[in-house]
Amino acid sequence: LTVDNQHGLLMVMNFVQKHNLLIIRNVLEEITDIFNRHQPNQWTSGYGYIHHKNGQCSVCGHGMNKYEISDHDFQ
Repeated sequence: LTVDNQHGLLMVMNFVQKHNLLIIRNVLEEITDIFNRHQPNQWTSGYGYIHHKNGQCSVCGHGMNKYEISDHDFQ
């Protein structure tokens, strides 16, 4: 990703959402900073964790599943 590349940001965020992927904290903060450059004061980041026993998100309680990503997803 580069600064001022909103198309690239949308591609990445759509991909992450499509596959229910998790974003590590420092990457989430960087993405939030970039979004704030495009739309100041409209974006905040929230960070949770997956409980080690029940596999659920600490924020929303959703059960987390791992998805296999193939080359087809990048086309």
